[in-house]
Amino acid sequence: MMASQIKEFSDLGHIIGSHSHSHPKNISLLPKAEIKKEWEESKKILEEITGKEVTHCSIPGGFYSIEQWQILKDLGYQRVFNSAPTYKKYNVDGMELLGRFSIEQNITVRQFNQILSYDILNQKRLYFRQKTSQFLHTLKHRIKNS
Repeated sequence: MMASQIKEFSDLGHIIGSHSHSHPKNISLLPKAEIKKEWEESKKILEEITGKEVTHCSIPGGFYSIEQWQILKDLGYQRVFNSAPTYKKYNVDGMELLGRFSIEQNITVRQFNQILSYDILNQKRLYFRQKTSQFLHTLKHRIKNS
């Protein structure tokens, strides 16, 4: 999006949140200083554009760590979204952690309706699929770098 579009959305009352600066595939694998820079730079740019404090973020791919959580808290983020498809909302050290459901290109109307109807069995299936994907990605990275 262009800066003018971000500003317009913000002025219309939409919450503008960070998604990191460069959208690394697995931000939790970066050194602590790089993780901090990702979140700090994105927050700074968005705050300059909107003129408002950015307190929401969404973690790319949902990969997060305890170190990253502390960085987000120290930078003033208050609500964090990850990629875990869940209806639950958690409060961790004064910050909210929420999941999100991805509406993918090949989703069926039935699957979309399951998400909207709080279908717990569907949520568990999607959650397991997402966590398995994250695990395989991390395992592949560790094997490649060992």
